[in-house]
Amino acid sequence: MAIWQFDLHLLPRPNIIERYSSVPSQLSDKEFFTVNWWSGVALPTDYEPMLGSFLPKYTSWHKDISSWGAEDSDLIEIFLENKAPEEIVIHINVRKLDVSLLEKIAHFARLCDCLLFLDESRKLIEPDSLELYQEIKRSNAYKFVMDPEGFHDELSKQLRNMMLQEFIATGKIGPIYLGMPKREVQSILGDAQATSDGQKGGELWKYDDLQLGFHQGAVCFIGVYVTDDSIKLPPPLIFDEKVLAQIMRLEDMKKFLLAEELEFDVDNNLTFDDQTCLCVVGVTGAEIHLVFANERLHSIQVAEHSD
Repeated sequence: MAIWQFDLHLLPRPNIIERYSSVPSQLSDKEFFTVNWWSGVALPTDYEPMLGSFLPKYTSWHKDISSWGAEDSDLIEIFLENKAPEEIVIHINVRKLDVSLLEKIAHFARLCDCLLFLDESRKLIEPDSLELYQEIKRSNAYKFVMDPEGFHDELSKQLRNMMLQEFIATGKIGPIYLGMPKREVQSILGDAQATSDGQKGGELWKYDDLQLGFHQGAVCFIGVYVTDDSIKLPPPLIFDEKVLAQIMRLEDMKKFLLAEELEFDVDNNLTFDDQTCLCVVGVTGAEIHLVFANERLHSIQVAEHSD
């Protein structure tokens, strides 16, 4: 997503009711990422011309994604698997907020018997255009559009305080997460300082001490590497140096993980000689490797969990 876009997903109401008996007010990251919400649910047969009346057809980066709109504006994306819906994502351009589009989105969600899952707040709301508009006005995208400089100052303060802990617990580094499309990464971090070929025909982007691996146009690997007991990240990403200093030693990291109630194991495949690797399975399902050389933190590497 671009920073001026408000993102939401359509989630089928019947599958939510089947799972929870009633509609919860929010979903956790673990719940949202690990459930196949569109299992057994079909879209209306005329959904393509209907969405085409909302926004012009857009050629996606992937053959299994049907899209309407534009990357940096209003965009509707339907991810398909064997022609069945797997995910529906909507990006709303807050710079030019179109209230009539909100009404159309709410109408389409009602036709599909879906609730609106708001990515930023993790709220589940009814498909009501007025309620959606009110949520947008409370969002970071709206704050950015109204006051870009003030928003970035406040965001930096928030990220400094929580980003490192969240990265170790979830595998997400600020707004960057596994599965994020390449174009969205570029809209947040800008052009990479260096690129190279990655594994299995993928691509590796480098920003200071951050490395991002891509496969089929989406993030498949996140790595941060320690240089002289510090980690330099591209804006708006930032780690609190005081927190980093407290977990540089292997034993201190173990104490930190226990205090945060994060389960971990020693990865014997990546532990040898002077290297020790602790493995944490994040709430999003990501596998986080904490790599130490001579009991000092060397890197934090995140990839999809392999069973």
